Amino acid sequence: MELVGSSFRLVPVVRVSGHDVVRRALAAILLVAAGLKTHQLATSPVVSEGLLDSRWVLVATVEFELFFGLWLLAGLLPRLTWAAAVGCFGLFACVSLHKALGGAASCGCFGRVEINPWHTFTLDVASVLALLHWQPEGLSQSLRAGGLSQFLLSKNGTVSFTISPKRGTAALGCVESPRTAEGGCPTSGYGNRQSIRSFFSDSSVVLRLSIVGLVWVAVGIPAAVAMGTYKPSLLGSDGVILGDDNLVIIEPEKWVGKRFPLLPFIEDAPVPEGLSPSATADGPVPLAEQDRRPLRQRLAEGRWIVVLYHHDCSECRKAIPKYKKLIRRSAADPTAARVALVEVPPYGDASSWGLSGDCPCVLGRLSEEKEWFVETPCRIVVCAGLVR
Repeated sequence: MELVGSSFRLVPVVRVSGHDVVRRALAAILLVAAGLKTHQLATSPVVSEGLLDSRWVLVATVEFELFFGLWLLAGLLPRLTWAAAVGCFGLFACVSLHKALGGAASCGCFGRVEINPWHTFTLDVASVLALLHWQPEGLSQSLRAGGLSQFLLSKNGTVSFTISPKRGTAALGCVESPRTAEGGCPTSGYGNRQSIRSFFSDSSVVLRLSIVGLVWVAVGIPAAVAMGTYKPSLLGSDGVILGDDNLVIIEPEKWVGKRFPLLPFIEDAPVPEGLSPSATADGPVPLAEQDRRPLRQRLAEGRWIVVLYHHDCSECRKAIPKYKKLIRRSAADPTAARVALVEVPPYGDASSWGLSGDCPCVLGRLSEEKEWFVETPCRIVVCAGLVR
């Protein structure tokens, strides 16, 4: 209330409930997740290790997150939407827990933004607890009155579905409310035909529903087309890049028996301090005896084990020490294969990998003129320039 001249004027106060805050926060999370996954699927391929990681399941997930995020923002059917949100984030928590227990480095919930699955599991559980604590107006009283047997769809106590806890039966029906005619079913709400007409006759509801539908169609359809039609470039077995996209997929399993197609794209890596650019299993090679030819030329001769790795790959950190031990064990065999560690861009700090002056491996890296897509660590055996 505020004083205007000599009179008073009542100013309406907009009341925002705790449920509204939670609802809008979860809507923002869903929309951000949908946007980041759309960007990832529209610009990069997917490593499909199961049904949950297949491209079309991810596209469907994006469309659902977009639609449900918009629906949460609109605040339509608050009680039914609340129940759907509890189930939705409960399912997300199960998926995150499954990936966390499986040792996944990222949950994949936010596209290329890597987030530990345990963190997203915590977020999903917190979301469910927040929804259970801040419920839609009137729901708590309804649940206390009828237990979990009643799903309420309106603000006046109407019920569309009832489960009898004594007999274990289910039936359509209604409960008495202040606006219910004596002995009859409600004349308003969303539990019968008349109430459905009343729902769609509300101009504000129709407006919000129309906005949700229009935005979903306007954004969702182009996003689905972009995600479903993306085609990256491929590195052919002849070393020719097929396609115009800057992202190139590496598929070593298709190179067996053919010339190593990555040779033109392999460069010599800067040598960390204290590490000789050429080494054997017995230690660094003296400067006068080093083969100073480019690594791509050396890989075309003799036997090599080429290991492609990313600097931030945890599996690579576990695998590379094994190759160093392998080379040392075969030191007495002059025909033993040498190991070349080839880093996939973006480059990192090689010294953080524990490389020292007695490392028997040769360092290289792929050209950063292209963005390379390969599951690391990737082991490729090369003999006289041919993939085995």
